[in-house]
Amino acid sequence: ICVYHILCPRLYKSKLSEVQEKISAVKKGTAEEYKKPLQDINKDHNDKLQINGRIRDLRYRSVYNKYEAEKKSAKEQLEQDKVLLFNSIRDDIEEKINYVVNHKSCTDFELDQWLANLGRKRKRLGPGSRKPISVSGPYVVHMLREEDISDDWNAVKHILMKKKEKSTDCDSALIPLL
Repeated sequence: ICVYHILCPRLYKSKLSEVQEKISAVKKGTAEEYKKPLQDINKDHNDKLQINGRIRDLRYRSVYNKYEAEKKSAKEQLEQDKVLLFNSIRDDIEEKINYVVNHKSCTDFELDQWLANLGRKRKRLGPGSRKPISVSGPYVVHMLREEDISDDWNAVKHILMKKKEKSTDCDSALIPLL
């Protein structure tokens, strides 16, 4: 028998026992050749965990800062809109007050005239007491008495004259309100 055939199984058994010892040493964590790479891997793993933790904290802080900025911006926008709305309403009210103050003297006579007309009673005639009038041509037909028409016409002329006189007075009587 040849030496090769005798040594080959022994060599195989010795190599197998060495590999099994190394595997058991690796499992126990006592193998010197695997300790250093394992420590390097664990160190890299811990470093990555710390870096990812810091990145997470920075991202959280960034999101929180954006939230606070949006909240502050929305609050400022609300306050600005409130101020603009308040100013707009105040300006409208001041404009209306100025208009009323400026045209108060112009409308006093009109109010008196209107109140006087409310007190005037008209005669009511029963149904069918007036007959319809047939008119040919483009005419306007009034169903009023002649004296009512002339009274209204005189009142209109009088109001227009007063307005003309008061408009020059009203234009110079602007009273600013603050």
